[in-house]
Amino acid sequence: MRQVTGARTSETFEGTYECRACGFEAPVLVYGSGRGSAAGWSHDSAEAALADASQDAGDVAAWTLAFVPCPRCGKRDPIARSYVITAVVLAILGGLGFGALFGVLVSCERLFDGGALELAVLTAATIAALAIFLAKARAFIGIRQRVAIDMARATGIPPATVVQA
Repeated sequence: MRQVTGARTSETFEGTYECRACGFEAPVLVYGSGRGSAAGWSHDSAEAALADASQDAGDVAAWTLAFVPCPRCGKRDPIARSYVITAVVLAILGGLGFGALFGVLVSCERLFDGGALELAVLTAATIAALAIFLAKARAFIGIRQRVAIDMARATGIPPATVVQA
């Protein structure tokens, strides 16, 4: 059996919030949590797992900024929508694949009869899909509690003014 060391971390990252729509910029603090793993049980494995978890937390924090609505214009980064669509598609495909595999393995063992097999496969597929979606959703769940924009040091292009003739 393969030995694996796991690690979890939570970190706060400093960065700059940039709105693509209006040019607003401000310093920001973003909280991210991550999980990591490395082969083995040595001290080096623990350090590698923690580095992997730290990288994951940084990735979550970076993606989180795409979901923060701009304090000036209220728009989000257009890539946020693509990220959510990707998360949903991965969850559906992963759930279907796991459900199909589970169905084949369970039907070979004849553990369920009739309708119970379909229910077991549907349950397994749903649980797998939810797990996949929630793993991706870490970037956009609870963003208001995980992001602090420093409005006092905000800069950027002022919003366009409308002149009526």
